[in-house]
Amino acid sequence: MKKSKFFKFTIKGDDLHPMDIKEKVDLPCEIFVKNETTFAGVLKRPVTQKTNRWVFRSLDQGEMGVNHFLVSQLEIISKHVQPLKEYTTQYCALIELVVYEENETSHFNLIISRRAQHLLNKIGVRFSITFVDF
Repeated sequence: MKKSKFFKFTIKGDDLHPMDIKEKVDLPCEIFVKNETTFAGVLKRPVTQKTNRWVFRSLDQGEMGVNHFLVSQLEIISKHVQPLKEYTTQYCALIELVVYEENETSHFNLIISRRAQHLLNKIGVRFSITFVDF
């Protein structure tokens, strides 16, 4: 069985200055600028950015449980809640968790821990979970 988990926290908006976030928040991030061409995916296809974006990403391909991985990433973000609030309240902000799993039963089961719920409430942005059977 293969597993991987992908966490992404995005703040985006046409008037957003993502470099300001990068300067105020000590987190590894990617910066995307509106109308800039980047190359995405395995095939490195050109993509023109539709808006300005600040993105924090993390990937786990090990045996760490989904809740443990989610909580570890939320704890990283929660340490920077105050400087991020300036941006998460003015712009579109989203936390995404994607769980990839090759499983013979193609059955996913996840219960979000109280700790994860508490951290999501503290951060206060939209949250999305996607399960992918590959």
